Amino acid sequence: MEETIRDLIKLRSSNLVSVDYDANLSGFNFIGVVDNFSDLEKLNDTPIHIWHIHDGITTLNKFEIERWSVDAPPGSHLLLSEREFDTNLSEYRINGLEIILWNPERLALWLGKTILLNNLNITFKKSNSSDKNNLNHSKKVISTDSPLTLRPQVDLDLWLSEKSWSGISTTPVLLLAKLWFIEGELVNSEGCIEKREWNVLEDPWSSKLSIFLSSSSLDYSPSLKVINPISSNWKNEHELLKEVSPLISEKRQGKPKLSGEITRSMILEHWKFNENNASIKWRNIMIPSWIINVNQKIILHGITGKTHKVKN
Repeated sequence: MEETIRDLIKLRSSNLVSVDYDANLSGFNFIGVVDNFSDLEKLNDTPIHIWHIHDGITTLNKFEIERWSVDAPPGSHLLLSEREFDTNLSEYRINGLEIILWNPERLALWLGKTILLNNLNITFKKSNSSDKNNLNHSKKVISTDSPLTLRPQVDLDLWLSEKSWSGISTTPVLLLAKLWFIEGELVNSEGCIEKREWNVLEDPWSSKLSIFLSSSSLDYSPSLKVINPISSNWKNEHELLKEVSPLISEKRQGKPKLSGEITRSMILEHWKFNENNASIKWRNIMIPSWIINVNQKIILHGITGKTHKVKN
């Protein structure tokens, strides 16, 4: 997490530099100093020291911050905490230090927003991972254990600019969708059978089915609020198999055949999906999106660019 935070801060701020002093004070891990931090207007007039506080089994308390503040350098400080703390500690001054503290929810929101805005692939590395778990690290695998989120296709800043909403605040969220795994057959007119597998994305927000490509998903799924669609928008298995048939059936160029004595004709072969002999299962997949905080809040779909009403 700390390495990822450092990389994202380099992207979202200017002149991140390290300082030659003890960078681990009472469990507060020093990230660096920046001239400004675009996601934090309050402290942008002065250099900001940024710290990361790892997760723990206890909540962060005032006494730990007081111990840290004794040896911390003077100036402004942003503390990114994976531990919960009392909201009274969010902003305050102590020992001449101006401190802003982000809780895990605020940190997760910033991580998600930064990843979605910049269309990044981020993989969190665990220090205790075994060699076995690190094998084939670069290979793209659809795992049923880890969250899966699509790569955004909408340029949020451009979209807001086109709507003359450049100054409007936004909140990144995830829309729930389904990824269907289909095993079945393609059959041609001569009765030949091919066994095949397909990954099909069901987007209930646009009532659309599409072939899913692993390259269309992020390596890291940000921890954001998930919004569910209207339940009636989901397709049942029978509806899915009916509607997916035109999508995965194929037309292929057949073998040339004689037409008279001189010409040859090419006939297209139709390979149709046999929906009566198919096995299917599904898992959740997330669609990156944003709540646009106008008077009547709307959701901007991060793939289609269409807007939807926010349910009360």
